[in-house]
Amino acid sequence: MNRVLLTGILDIVTVTVVAGHCYACGPPPTAVISGSDPKYTYKDTEIQIDGSTSHSGYNIRKYEWDWTDDDSYDCEETPSSNTCDDDSDGKASHPYDTAGVYTVRLKVTDTLYRTDTETCKVYVDTPRVYNTNQEKGYSHIQLAIDEASTNDELVVQEGICYETIDFGGKNLILRSTNPDDPDVVANTIIDGVGLASVVTFEGSEPSSCKLTGFTIRDGGFKDYEIDFPNLKAHWKLDETSGDALDSSGNNYDGTLLGDTPLPVWEPSGGQIDGALSFDGEDDYVNLSNHSTLKPLLPITISAWINIDIDTSTRMTVISLDNVSLSPWSGQRHLQVKVELCSTGTG
Repeated sequence: MNRVLLTGILDIVTVTVVAGHCYACGPPPTAVISGSDPKYTYKDTEIQIDGSTSHSGYNIRKYEWDWTDDDSYDCEETPSSNTCDDDSDGKASHPYDTAGVYTVRLKVTDTLYRTDTETCKVYVDTPRVYNTNQEKGYSHIQLAIDEASTNDELVVQEGICYETIDFGGKNLILRSTNPDDPDVVANTIIDGVGLASVVTFEGSEPSSCKLTGFTIRDGGFKDYEIDFPNLKAHWKLDETSGDALDSSGNNYDGTLLGDTPLPVWEPSGGQIDGALSFDGEDDYVNLSNHSTLKPLLPITISAWINIDIDTSTRMTVISLDNVSLSPWSGQRHLQVKVELCSTGTG
């Protein structure tokens, strides 16, 4: 009986101890870095490496991170200490101060002191847009605006940003790296690629909101319809012949007048589907005498104009009369004027 028992014990030892591994203790640890590989971040912006899904037959007792794969672990997390952050969750974050490609190595150790490692690549780029208050980088200006808080400063690197942006009523400072340097301004470009207004303010932004140091170009418009409940008239000037039609539904159509030739329709001109060209002497559009086109203040009038001559003369764009405003006339004229400087810009 004793000999049989001894044989049985020897058989158990032979089965459970093989090549230094204790299979009765469960599988060895497996280090796992969650998420995609490679990972992408921006210079001076923390990136989190998540090793919390690492597993073992026994509990994981230590996580270690080597941020540059130089065989020296930079921080560790154990149940009793944490040199990475304040949370014992198998996750750690790190900012890179130089753009480049890095290899991160995660090492896990279980309670039986068995270990495993895993690596991933991290691509670190210089952010196109940087929020100096939150110390966070972004690939696009609008993304930075969307996540910005009141009074944040957003700095945009030189280059071309192909996008349109909307401040959305936020009080922000959006600037280039050096708004006082003409070369930086010329090379820090927001390009709307002809889609819509390049920059939009909601109108509720305070005077401390700033946009400075950019070249803004290639704005445009999508197909649109005006939908203002108090709109009096809307002349699209997209006809090719005949009268200037009012698209508001109020039927304030205008008649083209002036010595021959009359104002000329330009189907391929203008900002939106055409324009009307005036000779600058006696061409105008007569809207007749409608009482509703003499509204009480305050009112809003907007127009797209393109001046193709150099002049310093004040020029009437919209008026209640077809004569110039005279200070001694005693008449009230509703006019919108554009004062042109000698360079021909308004």
